[in-house]
Amino acid sequence: MKRFSYISIIILSVVTFLTSCKGEHVVPPFPKELANYFPYENNESFTFISEDNDTLTFIAGETYLSEDNTHKYSSSDFMFCSNQDLSTMYMDAIIDVNASSYPYCENNSLIIIAHMSTYYESDEFKDILSMNLDIDKDGINVIHYNNDFNCKPFEGNANLTIGDKAVLFEDGMADDSELKAEVEWNKGIISFNYDGKKWIAKNI
Repeated sequence: MKRFSYISIIILSVVTFLTSCKGEHVVPPFPKELANYFPYENNESFTFISEDNDTLTFIAGETYLSEDNTHKYSSSDFMFCSNQDLSTMYMDAIIDVNASSYPYCENNSLIIIAHMSTYYESDEFKDILSMNLDIDKDGINVIHYNNDFNCKPFEGNANLTIGDKAVLFEDGMADDSELKAEVEWNKGIISFNYDGKKWIAKNI
């Protein structure tokens, strides 16, 4: 009898899990105002200068903002039933070898990638905006900057909580790394550490 009850509880739990996934789950688009931390237009050039006057110039690609979408869950989708739906912003910029003075940046091998993301309905993540800046060389990530900001990304005023200037740390380790990058509202990336040098945005 106890064994039958135990099996019944297991079956009931599985059925409950499967049926709980039915229905629609709406995820809003990534907030456009937050994209102003990286306000670059497609094909726009932006330049950084090191302490010893080397230059790195990048050409921005098109900025991608995830659109609003609706997920329809059914019992057959139980493997993907989750309330942690991601809303994202993505932009990459490739090195302009004709405008950069740094000697080893040939063949457009240096890429800078800006990425922001937030979960919509997860109790654990919905009030956090993750801001990331990556530098890849020859297709390999050489440095990753990150910071997670406690704010309400979908309420239209997250930038007031984050502030005009956001500081990102290597691997998100604010206490363990001296390397950092800075971005500013309506200006974009204003500085970052790379290859033993600090690079500061020109005309900022």
